[in-house]
Amino acid sequence: MKALENLQLQVELLARQQDELEMRSRRKILLVHGIAEGDNEDPCISACRILSQHLTLTQLSPASVSRCHRLGGAGGDKPRAILIKFRDWSLRDTVWSAKTRLKGTEVTLSEFLIKSRHKTFLVAQQRFAEAKCWTRDGIIMVLESGGKRHRITTLAELNAISNSGQDVPSAAIPAAALLLQPEPLRTPN
Repeated sequence: MKALENLQLQVELLARQQDELEMRSRRKILLVHGIAEGDNEDPCISACRILSQHLTLTQLSPASVSRCHRLGGAGGDKPRAILIKFRDWSLRDTVWSAKTRLKGTEVTLSEFLIKSRHKTFLVAQQRFAEAKCWTRDGIIMVLESGGKRHRITTLAELNAISNSGQDVPSAAIPAAALLLQPEPLRTPN
């Protein structure tokens, strides 16, 4: 049993390290939502033009972007998100910090989180309200009703916050979030 527990701890450690590496590879990427799609459009030019206008950033141009494209398949009723990978991390950070200037527009920015962190972020928003949850450099920040901030990356860390008697009870976990919880290793009979 002790050997299986050690193996499970090693697997969890490796999974966390893999998540960290994946998030690090997405460090220079932002997603832009709400930009209308057009025929034969260049998403890079559209995104840079709209963001530089709203955020008043003159240094933002298609030359400062290394990769840019829409996510998903065409044909939906709402515009697809645009993935932008910046050449320079400091410009990406400047754009991210200026995102509050987008209030009142249809355009929003989000970080390109890995699937497990994105699901954890959505669950955190359900439990603590959207205004009390945000991301910064791939880390999910949660503000409790008492004013205490928590930095989380997994659903288990989120459950530890709600189980401490704060905000929403853990019984409000959506069924999709339960898929994120790792199952304990079972020994064969």
